[in-house]
Amino acid sequence: MTKQTRDSIAQKTPPLDHIEGRFAFIGDDTLRRNITIAVQYIIFLIAILDEEKADDSTISSSIHKDMILYTASIVEGCLHYCLQRYITTGSVVAGKVMPSDWITKNPKPLYEVSSTERIIGATQVRSAEKLKNNTQFIVINKAARKASILTQELFDKANHLREMRNAIHLKGLRAVDDLYTKEDAQRVFEYARAIIERIETKINALEY
Repeated sequence: MTKQTRDSIAQKTPPLDHIEGRFAFIGDDTLRRNITIAVQYIIFLIAILDEEKADDSTISSSIHKDMILYTASIVEGCLHYCLQRYITTGSVVAGKVMPSDWITKNPKPLYEVSSTERIIGATQVRSAEKLKNNTQFIVINKAARKASILTQELFDKANHLREMRNAIHLKGLRAVDDLYTKEDAQRVFEYARAIIERIETKINALEY
């Protein structure tokens, strides 16, 4: 790579502060900065492909794969933040949008059937899952749909991003992982744009 090419790539990659303003609706400073770094990296990859005219090369599939992975992570982070804001502001009740299950409490043995089997008595309580930093993407998507953060159309797009990201992780174990194209990346970008614009609108509405 020549100095001229490096300079051109640098010019096409905006500084972090310029990108960060686009995500001003994210109130968490750390999350906003991490999203900004991820966006800058994606722009940098696009600039490399453009400067090197490498879209049809073998390496381009890996670059497009990185773009898809990072874009899906950005969407997941924005959705998680928006859902958390809805819950903390009382706009939705966590128990109505998060999945729930029966929790068994205070089990007491009642009768020994055998050395390997016994009958117990217990109390079961229906409890909703808490939204945590490691809550799965699929749970976030479904909760965001129930909370009307996402429309059905946008839910389908978010779920498509999730499935593409998961397929990338699994495909590397089962097949040659070299099938990602510019068209795949562009479709992911379009889905992400629509979802993030919706999230921005919903978060801004909470402030008024």
